[in-house]
Amino acid sequence: MKFLGFVLLELVLLVIAIYGGNLVKTLPGCNGDVPFTLETAASELSAIQLERDALLNTGWGNGSGTLTWWNGSDHCNWTGIACDVQGSIIGIDLNNCGIEGDLNKFNFSRFPNLEFLKLGSNYLNGSLQLQVGDLPKLYYLDLSRNQLTGVIPQEIGSMKNLVELHLGGNLFLGDLVYDLPSTLGGLTKLKIMDLSSNSIYGSIPSTLGNLTNLRLLNLSFNYFDGPIPSSLGHLTNLRILDLSSNSLVGQIPSTLGHNLTLLSTLDLSGNQINGSIPYEFGNLKHLFVVDLSYNELDGPIPSTLSHLTNLRILDLSSNSLIGPIPSTLGHNLTLLTTLDLSRNHINGSIPYEFGNLKHLDHLDLSNNKLNGTIPTTLASLTQLTNLNLDFNKLEGLLPPQVLLNLTNLRILSLGSNYLVGLVPSSIRYLTNLWSLDLSNNRFNGPIPSTLGHLSNLSKLILDLNKFHGSVPHELTRLTHLNTLHLSSNLLVGQLPITIGGLFNLQSLDLSNNSFSGPIPSRIQNCSQLNELKLSHNNLSGSFPQGIGDFHYLHMLDLSFNNLEGEIPISLQNKFLPEQFRDNKATKNGDLFSIWNYDGKIAFEDIIEATEDFDIKYCIGTGGYGSVYRAHLPSCKTVALKKFHHSEFEEPTFIKSFENQARVLLEIRHRNIVKLHGYCLHRKCMFLIYEYMERGSLFYVLHNNDEAVEFGWFKRVNVIKGIAHALSYLHHSCTPKIIHRDISSNNILLNSEFHAFVGDFGLARLLHSDSSNRTILAGTYGYIAPELAYTMVVTEKCDVYSFGVVVLETLMGSHPGQLLSSLDQNIILIDVLDKRLSPPEDQTIVQDIVVALSLAFACLSSKPKSRPMMKHVSQEFLIRKTRVSKPFHEISIAELKNQEMCFVDEIDESRMMNFVISEAPPIEGVASGVLFEGDSVYGEATVGQGENGLRVWSLKELYSESGNKDGTVPFKESVMGVSALMCLVGDEGEWKWIGVETQALHECDVFKVQTEQDGLCFDKIGSLLIGRGLEYRRLPKIANSVQVCDGRRDKDIRNRKKDADEYDQLQFTCGIHKLIHECISFRGDINVCIVGDPSCAKSQFLKYASGIVSRSVYTSGKSSSAAGLTVSSPIIPTLTATVAKELDTGEFCIEAGALMLADNGICCIDEFDDGSGCNS
Repeated sequence: MKFLGFVLLELVLLVIAIYGGNLVKTLPGCNGDVPFTLETAASELSAIQLERDALLNTGWGNGSGTLTWWNGSDHCNWTGIACDVQGSIIGIDLNNCGIEGDLNKFNFSRFPNLEFLKLGSNYLNGSLQLQVGDLPKLYYLDLSRNQLTGVIPQEIGSMKNLVELHLGGNLFLGDLVYDLPSTLGGLTKLKIMDLSSNSIYGSIPSTLGNLTNLRLLNLSFNYFDGPIPSSLGHLTNLRILDLSSNSLVGQIPSTLGHNLTLLSTLDLSGNQINGSIPYEFGNLKHLFVVDLSYNELDGPIPSTLSHLTNLRILDLSSNSLIGPIPSTLGHNLTLLTTLDLSRNHINGSIPYEFGNLKHLDHLDLSNNKLNGTIPTTLASLTQLTNLNLDFNKLEGLLPPQVLLNLTNLRILSLGSNYLVGLVPSSIRYLTNLWSLDLSNNRFNGPIPSTLGHLSNLSKLILDLNKFHGSVPHELTRLTHLNTLHLSSNLLVGQLPITIGGLFNLQSLDLSNNSFSGPIPSRIQNCSQLNELKLSHNNLSGSFPQGIGDFHYLHMLDLSFNNLEGEIPISLQNKFLPEQFRDNKATKNGDLFSIWNYDGKIAFEDIIEATEDFDIKYCIGTGGYGSVYRAHLPSCKTVALKKFHHSEFEEPTFIKSFENQARVLLEIRHRNIVKLHGYCLHRKCMFLIYEYMERGSLFYVLHNNDEAVEFGWFKRVNVIKGIAHALSYLHHSCTPKIIHRDISSNNILLNSEFHAFVGDFGLARLLHSDSSNRTILAGTYGYIAPELAYTMVVTEKCDVYSFGVVVLETLMGSHPGQLLSSLDQNIILIDVLDKRLSPPEDQTIVQDIVVALSLAFACLSSKPKSRPMMKHVSQEFLIRKTRVSKPFHEISIAELKNQEMCFVDEIDESRMMNFVISEAPPIEGVASGVLFEGDSVYGEATVGQGENGLRVWSLKELYSESGNKDGTVPFKESVMGVSALMCLVGDEGEWKWIGVETQALHECDVFKVQTEQDGLCFDKIGSLLIGRGLEYRRLPKIANSVQVCDGRRDKDIRNRKKDADEYDQLQFTCGIHKLIHECISFRGDINVCIVGDPSCAKSQFLKYASGIVSRSVYTSGKSSSAAGLTVSSPIIPTLTATVAKELDTGEFCIEAGALMLADNGICCIDEFDDGSGCNS
C-alpha cells in the first residue's frame, strides 16, 4: 500500500510538471452543488493526515449520527471542504447543514492555511477557543446562529487578514472594552462585523473607530451601555450601522452626521439615547433607512432630514420629540415608503404636503398632540396600506375623498380624536381593509350598513362614540371578523340572531349600551371567543348553556343586566375553584372574570397545578396575600400572588382593579417582573407573574451559600438593574408608577442573578380610588423619613428606599444604624459584606464607589435634594468616577460628602443660572452648573469627554482665575433669565450654556469678527429652543452684515428720547417678576450675538436699530454677549423687561441676560452708573 501511495504521488507530480497548472474540481456542498476551487497536489502526508484527523475528531453529526459525507481517503473530496494544490485545507463551508456538536472539539491550530470557515446556522455549542488566533490567513469567519457561549477571545485580534466576522445569534457574553481592549481595533481589513443577538455588555469600544474599512457594523440585541463613541464617526466607508436594542445612553455624536456620508442604514432604536436628533444627519444623502425609535430623544424634528431624498424608511416613534412636523418632509422625501412619528409630543397640524409622498405605504402619526383636520391631500397616497392617526386632537369630519381613493388600505386607525359627523358611505370602497378603529370620537348616526361590504375585515372597533340605532345585520356577514367592539354607544334593540355566523370571533364587547332581549343561543357557535363582554345593558333571559364550552374563554362579563337562572355547570367547572361552585343563581354583578396577556394560561391549569392553592405550594406571604409556585402543563412555571379576599368585597372594586391591572400588563422592561395576567372574583383574586428561580434579594443575602455566589460584579449589576427599572416606572410610564414598597423582599433574582423589580404598582392596584395622600405603603426600614409627618407619597420615596437597598446589597444586611450614624469616619471596606473577598478589579471598585455615593445622595433627609431615578440610572451608564485613593482608605464620610449634583425638573416660575465650569474636553462637549443664589441646583452634562466631566462646587467655581475667553466666573448674585446663548472664544473653543424653556422658539446666532474697517456680524446658524436642555453646534453660514462705524454710544441718561422709550417699555411689558433685589425678568431669547470685540455691543445696537421699528438701549454689567430679542408669537405672555433702579431711575440688566421687549428689541450696552447693581 505504501508503494502504491508513492507511485500515486509521483504521477501527480508528473502531471503538474507537464501542465504547470492546477486541477480544478467542483464538489457537492450540504445544500446541493456548491462550486469552489479544489487545488489538488501533494504535500507531506503527515501534515495532511493531521488535518483529516482533526475533522473526524470533532465528532460532529447532523441528527443521524456522524457526518456521513466525511468518508473516503481523500478529505479534499468531502462535502464542504476546499484544499490548495498541496492538499492542505483552505476552506470549510458547512453553513446551514444542521450540524450538531461541540466547537471545543474543533482544533483550530491544525488548520494553519485556513482562509474561510463557514459554520453558521447550525446547532454547535461550546465556546470560541483561544486557538482561533492560530489562523493567520483567515479572511472569512462565520459562526453565527449557533449556541456558542463564553467570551470572545482577544486572540481574534491576531487574524490581521480578517475581512468578514459573523458571530451573531449566539450566547456570547463579556465586556468588549475589557475582554478585547485593543485587539479589535487592529483588524484594519475588516469590512463586516456582526456581533448581534448575543449577551455582550459594557461600553462599545472606542477602538472600533480604527476599522476604517468597515462596511457593516451590527451590534444589535446585546446589553451594551454607555454613550455611542464619537470615534464611530471615523468609519467613513460604513454603509450599515445597527446598534439597536441595547442600553445605550447619552446623545448621538454629531460626527456620525458629519462623516458617514456613505451610510445607507442607520438603526439606533430600542436604547435610552437622549438629546436632540443631530441636524448634521442632513448630510447623509445616501440613507435609505433611519430608525431612531424607542429612545428618549427630545427637541424638534430637524428640518435637515428633508435633505435625505433617497430615504425609504423614517421611524422616530416612541421618543419625546416636540414641535410641529416640518412641512419640508412632505416636499422632498418623495421616495418614502414608511413614516412613523408615533408616540411623541408633536403638535401642530398634519402637513398638507404629505400628499406628495406618493410611494408611502405606512403612515403612523398616532399618540401625539396633532390638531386641525385630516388633510384631504392624503387622498393622493394611493399606495397606503396602513394609516394610523389615533390618540391625537384631530377634529372635523372624516373626508370622504380620502376613503374613496385609499383602496389599498388594510389598517385604518383614527381612534381617540375629536372627529364628528357621520361615517362616510365611501368607506365601502376600502375592500382590502383588515382593521378599522374609529373608537373614542364623536361620530353619530347609525352604524353604516355599508361596512358589510368590507369582506376582509378582521377587527372593527367603534366603541365610545354616539352611534345609535340597532346593530346592522350586514355586520354578521363579516365572517373573517375576530374582534367586534361596539361598547359605550347609544345602541338599542336585540342582539342579531345571526351573530353566531361570526365563527372566527375572539373578542366581542357590546357593553354599556341599551340592548335588550335574550342573548342569542347561536352565540355558542362562536367557539373561538376568549373575551365576551355584554355588561351594562338590559339583556334578559337565562345564560346560554353553550358559553361554558368555550375552550379559549378567559374573560367573561355579563354583569349589570337582567339575566336570571343558574350559571351553567360547564361554566362553573371551567372557572371557579371547587369551594365556590354552589350551583346557585349568581347575583347581579358577581360574575368573575379572568384574563391573561398571552392567552396561553388557562384557569383550570392553575387550580390543578396548585391543588387549589394548597399551602405546600406557598413560597411567601405578605401584607396583601400569599405567593404560590405553579408548574403548568406547558412546562412553564409561574408565580401567583393571591390576595386576601376579605379586604375586597366592594362590587366597585372589580372594575377599578381591572383597569389598573390592564395598565400594569403593558409594562415591559428587562428589569421588571413580567405580569402575565390576573383573575378577578370577589372570592378568588390573584396576579400571574413570571417565576424567579432564586427568589428575593433578601433571601439570597441571608443564605450564606447564595451570598458567596452573589459576587461583587453580580451585586453591582443588580443595583444597576433596579435603578433602570425605577427610572422606567417613574419617567417612561404614562401615568408614572410609584412603587411605594421598594425593599430587598420585592427585588427578585433569576437563575443568573439578574434583578427584577416585583410588586410594582401594587398599592395603586389595590387602592385605585385613593390619592397619594391616603395610601401609606412600604416596609419598615425602607420608608422615607418624610412619611412620618406627611402622607404625601412621591417618587422621591422610592428613591430613598432604593438608597437603602443599595447599602443592603453591598453590606450583605440591612444598613440599620449606618443610615443615621454620626461616626462617618468608618472605612468603606469595613462595612462591605465580609463573606466576599474585597474587590480588586478597578472597574468593580469604581462601580461600588459610584453606587454608594449615589445611595447616600438618595438617602438625603430632604426629598428635593434626592436625585431623580433617571439621573441615577444615567450616572451608572455614563459617569466614569476616578477613585483617587486606595480603596481601603476611602471613608463613608468621603462618600457622603462627595459632590453629586443633578439637574432636577426646573420650576418654570424660577429663573436659573447656567455657568460654564469647564472647557470642552472634546469638540462639542462641555459641562456646567445650575445654581440659584448660593446653592447648587444641579449639574448639566453636555456629552462625554475622554476622562469624564468634572463636577464643580461653587467654591471651586469662584476661586477660578478665569475662563479661557478671559471672563471671570460669575458670582452668586448673578441671576440669569430662562434662555440659551453661546460664548465664543477662539475658533476651536466653543462653549455652550442653557437652561430649560417652556416653549419652542427659533434663535438666530451671530458671531462677531473684527475687520480692518470695523466689525462684521456673521449669522452662523439658528437654534430651536424647546423643552429640555438643548445643546447643538451651529454651522457657519454666509449671512453677514457689515458695520463700519466703531464709535461707541454715549450714556443713555443724557438722551431723553431713549428715556421716553424706557418709560413706554415699562408700561407695555406686563408684570415684573422679581428675581433679585434690583432685577426682574420675563422672557426667552430669539437672537443672540456672541464674541467679545471691544465695541461689539454698541455696534450691534446700531445695527439692530436699523432692522426693527423701535429699539431700547439700557445699561448693564460688562459682558461678553449682547442680544436682540423679539416677542414670541407662540406664547404672547413670554415677554420681558428690565428693572428700574430706585436711586437713579435707570433701567438696568444683568450681565449676559438677553431681554425681550414687547414689539421691539432690547440689547445690552456697556454703560455703567457705578451703583451696587452695576459695580
